[in-house]
Amino acid sequence: MSLTLWYEIAGTVITVVAAALFAVSPLAKYDLQVIAALFITFIFLRKKLRETLFFTMFEAMMFIFIIVSMVFSTGGLHSSFFFLLYFLMFALALLLDSITSLVVAVTLIVIFLGAADYSFALKDALPIFSLPFIAPFAKYLGDLRKKYANQQEKIKELARAREKVVAREEGERAETLLFLTTMLHRHFDDISERLTNFQGDHDLSYLKAKMRELEQLIAKFKDYVERV
Repeated sequence: MSLTLWYEIAGTVITVVAAALFAVSPLAKYDLQVIAALFITFIFLRKKLRETLFFTMFEAMMFIFIIVSMVFSTGGLHSSFFFLLYFLMFALALLLDSITSLVVAVTLIVIFLGAADYSFALKDALPIFSLPFIAPFAKYLGDLRKKYANQQEKIKELARAREKVVAREEGERAETLLFLTTMLHRHFDDISERLTNFQGDHDLSYLKAKMRELEQLIAKFKDYVERV
């Protein structure tokens, strides 16, 4: 695994544990202030670092902290906001590497089982153990997103290549028009004038020399077109 993926996994796991501890600590009474501070930071960073990996990591960890702390502060496994964890799995698969959502699901299972009391029933464990089943589907969606992003990048590359080809063709067309409207046109005007005022051998030699010059120009232009 890449170093970036390790950073993602470590950051999300630490955030999940920190959110669970925050929800049961005395600091939980300041949850609204903490969430407000996170959103203000999010808005500020979005203007400055919107397309960076750091902003994506911050965005993912902010969602993790808010949702996990909300679930644990409102009853944990029996919270009416437990369903938000499923949406969190999908969000992580779209924002970060798809494996990260699976790691977060396993971390949540460990925390829920560690916080459970002795009256913990099997039916209560069903929502917990459903999280890893959501993670593969979230991983599949994350892989689709990456595939779509790669295809979009290839389309952009093809569009840039097409623009280069079109620009080169426009340049060749401009060179052709320049050649026809300047060099050839000037020589043909000169030949036409000599033919109109033809005065003998001197003009005939001049016309022959001019024709050889035209042939050389046309040959050079033909070589240029073949090279480009």
